[in-house]
This record gives sequence, C-alpha cells and structure tokens, in this order.
Amino acid sequence: MNNETGIVNKLRKGDHTIFKIVFEELYPSVVAYVLTLTGDDAKAKDIAQNSFIILWEKRKKLREESSLRSYLFKIAYNLYINQYHKEKFRKRVLEEFKYDALQKTISGEEDQEDNRQKRLQEIIDALPVKCREILLLHKKEGKKYKDIAVLLNISVKTVESQMRIAYIKIREGFELWNNE
Repeated sequence: MNNETGIVNKLRKGDHTIFKIVFEELYPSVVAYVLTLTGDDAKAKDIAQNSFIILWEKRKKLREESSLRSYLFKIAYNLYINQYHKEKFRKRVLEEFKYDALQKTISGEEDQEDNRQKRLQEIIDALPVKCREILLLHKKEGKKYKDIAVLLNISVKTVESQMRIAYIKIREGFELWNNE
C-alpha cells in the first residue's frame, strides 16, 4: 500500500472510506493467508473478517509506522490460534462426554446382565428338585439327554419333558420380570 503512514493516520481518526479501501485491498490476502492455516474457506473468511473488525476497534492504538498487512496477519494468526485451541478443547470435552456416556452404558449393561443372571438363578432355584437337577446336568455339565436318563434311571422322554418344563418356567419368569 502506498503512503501507509497517511492511511494509518486516517484510520486512527475513523475514516470509513480509507477503512473500506484497506479492506478491499487487503482482505483477499488475509483470507489466502488464513486459508493456509485452516484449510477451510469458510473459517478463513470468518477469521479474516474478524481481523478487520479488530483492526477497526483498535485503530486508535495503531502507530504511524505500522504495516497494516503485518498487523492484520498477526491479528488473523492470533484469532486462528484462539479458535484452534477452543476447537481442540471442545473436541476433548466432547470425547470425555462420549467416554463417560460409553462407560455409563457399559456399566448399565453390566448391571442389567448381573440382574438377568440373578433373576435366572432365582428362577432355577424355584424349579422342582428333579427338574432343576436335570436342567443343571444338561446346561452346566453338558450332559446329553440320554446320559442324564441313564444317570438318573429315568426315560429320555422324562428328561425331555422336564427340560421343556424348565424352559417354560424360565421364559415365564423373565416375562413377569420384564413386565414389572
């Protein structure tokens, strides 16, 4: 810019026409500079505009020997750094919220699973003795119906019948529990 000292003096006095000229001449280069920092056209334009707002607000503090281009670039850089730190902070806070929510969800699922296990154990404990014994031999010990029949000296049909009763009671127990 030619005769920058005169321009700075007029800006310091609040000359809107000079400010408009400075804006029109330097705005594209400030946007281009900030774009190299952000990589985002919208953010670059926003920061550049804010840089000119700050220039206008602080115009009375300008020194005659000030380089407006350097001053605007410095303002733009500081705005970029502030925005970068704010975004970084927001991202960190958001990640912490996500982590906390995930932990609560996992904890809630674990609590729910614990409750389901307790409920299952209560239902199994309430089964008739033979029915409970057959269920546990099959599910906990992995015995086949035929082996259970031989072990308990009963028919395979009786084992099947007792297992069916156990499943019905378990299903009913959970249906009641879910409706509570």
